[in-house]
Amino acid sequence: MTASSRWAFGAFFFLYFAYIGLMSPYASLYFAELGFGAIEIAALMSMLQVTRILGPFSWGWLSDYLSNRVGIMRFCGVLAVLCFCVIFYLEHYIPFLIWMFILHTILSSMIPLGEAATVHALFKDNSFDHRYGRLRLWGSIGFVAMVLLAGEVFQWWGIEVLPWLGLGVLIALAIDTFLLREPKIERRPLVRGELRAVLQHLEVRWFLVSAFAMIFGHAALYVFKLIQGWFSGPLQARGQALFTTVAYGFGGTLGGLCAGWIWDHWGPNQVFGMAAVACAVAGIAIAQVKTNPKA
Repeated sequence: MTASSRWAFGAFFFLYFAYIGLMSPYASLYFAELGFGAIEIAALMSMLQVTRILGPFSWGWLSDYLSNRVGIMRFCGVLAVLCFCVIFYLEHYIPFLIWMFILHTILSSMIPLGEAATVHALFKDNSFDHRYGRLRLWGSIGFVAMVLLAGEVFQWWGIEVLPWLGLGVLIALAIDTFLLREPKIERRPLVRGELRAVLQHLEVRWFLVSAFAMIFGHAALYVFKLIQGWFSGPLQARGQALFTTVAYGFGGTLGGLCAGWIWDHWGPNQVFGMAAVACAVAGIAIAQVKTNPKA
């Protein structure tokens, strides 16, 4: 992988997670500003997750069939920009719900295909072990940078400018996809029952169960987080930024770095052990939180 390709893949992770760092913490505030109720906002924000049920698998199947991951990413990047522009013409709840579903179904292609393209390119020149973590780290940097930047922007100019920030990031992301280069994919026909054979391994099943349980708990905490109860009024945007920066920015960055170091020195079993301990600490910590911030 050339230096220019590494910069392109690093920029891809930076820009994609910058978009997530904008929408995940702040879209709910934008919808609240439009006058939507709590249940309506919850349904709108759930589209970020609902579209990940079938979207990534469908895009992955198409990329395997066409053997052209980067080409699909370019198509989806341009399509996402066009779809995002519709936000400037929406006013009512149902159109917003449909828009969120379509937009994030399109964007659900980006990370699985981008990850696969990155791994493939790095393995081709035997640089996966010492370069993948560095490239992936740009995603955490982009996320934290956007959360902090957007929080300050909204404090000064209001949440109404969110669509313009989102459009700018998606335009940059679409442009970056045309700079990505992936080595030729060697096409191989899929053997019937091959995926089922992989799923027969007990380790794979337990890993998927652990991933489900982790995200299940994360969703409950994130959707019903109490941060807005303590940080209200003019501090709301910064409170949201603080929660996201500490939880996803620092937590995700340090977790990834520690996992990489432990993997290299002690192996994968210790990495998953560290994750289990961290989850236990999180459970103890959340048990200390009062459900009523004013109590």
